[in-house]
Amino acid sequence: MSQPAKKRTALLVVGMHRSGTSALTRLVNLMGCDLGTALLAARANDNETGFWEHQDLNLLHEEMLVAMAKWWADFRPWPANWATTPVAESFAARIADIVQRDFANVSLFAIKDPRLCRLLPIWQQAAAACDLDLRVAFILRHPSEVVQSLSRRDGLSASHGALLWWRYLIEGERCSRQLPRAALTYDHLLQDWQQAIGQLGQRLKIEWPVQIDAVSPEVEDFLNPALRHNKRIDLNTLGVAESARLQQLYSLFENADGPDGFPLPAAMDRHAADIEPAMAIIEPWLREQDHDLAVLRQLLSSEPAHSQAVHAEVRRLRQDIESLTARLRETE
Repeated sequence: MSQPAKKRTALLVVGMHRSGTSALTRLVNLMGCDLGTALLAARANDNETGFWEHQDLNLLHEEMLVAMAKWWADFRPWPANWATTPVAESFAARIADIVQRDFANVSLFAIKDPRLCRLLPIWQQAAAACDLDLRVAFILRHPSEVVQSLSRRDGLSASHGALLWWRYLIEGERCSRQLPRAALTYDHLLQDWQQAIGQLGQRLKIEWPVQIDAVSPEVEDFLNPALRHNKRIDLNTLGVAESARLQQLYSLFENADGPDGFPLPAAMDRHAADIEPAMAIIEPWLREQDHDLAVLRQLLSSEPAHSQAVHAEVRRLRQDIESLTARLRETE
C-alpha cells in the first residue's frame, strides 16, 4: 500500500518592518528552507545583505493592501470581516497559484514579508486551497530600535513608527494563534543564533535539512553586529506617547515562558483593548485626510508650479494627524 503524500511545509517569517525578519529568513534558508528563485534585490543603506523576499508574492501583498485602501505604513485596523470579502478571497487564490507554480515539488520553504503580520488570514485561505502546512516564525525587536530605523529609512515620525510597531505586533500575534508558531527576539537571534535556530526548530517541530556546523561560517559572516545601525534607547527620549505601555508589551515577549515563546493571549488582548477604542475614534477623520492627500497629490502632478505649496500642505496634514493621535493616547 502506498504511503499518503507528505504535506509541504510553508514557514512564514512574520514580524514588523526593521525587526530582523530578513536575518531570520536568510538563516532558515541556509538551514534548508527554499525561498524560490526570483527574490527582491538587496539595497545599500537598507538591507545590505538582502531582503530574502519572494518578488512576486511581495508585489501581490502590496497589491492586496492597495485593494483594501491601505499601505504598509497604515496603522489603522482592518474593516470587520475583511478577510472573507470576494476581493480578499481572490487574492488568496492568486497566492495559491504562485505557491503551486514555484513550490510544487518543495517539501520545506519559507516566505518572508513584514506585511504578513496583517495578511495571515488570507494566507490561511491559500494554504487550505493548496494543502499547505503553515507554520509561523515570529520575530520582534525593541520598539525604540524599530522607530529609529523607520525614521532613518522612511522619514516616519517616532509616533507613527511606534503605532505601526504596535499594530503589526498585535495583529501578527492575534492572527497566528490557530497555527503552529514560535516567537523569538532579534536580540536572541544576534546573541546566540545557534540556540535560537535550535529552539525554533524544536518549537515548530521542524527538522532542519542542514546541520548547524555546515553553515556556521556563512551565518557568522552575515549576522555581523556592525550592520546593526540602531541601539535600544528609552522611548521617552524619542517623544513617543505611552512609551511605558509599549515597553510593557515588548517585555511580555522577553519574559514569556510558554512553550511557543508567546505571552498569554489574554495579556495581549488587554493591551489591544487599551488602544483600539482610540483607533475607532480617529479612523473616520483619518479617512478624510486620505481624501485631502489624494487631491493634493493630483494637484502636484498636474500643477508643478504649485508644488512647494502642496508639499507644505501635505506636511501640515501629517503633523495634524500625529498631533491628534498623541492627544488621544494621552487622554486614555
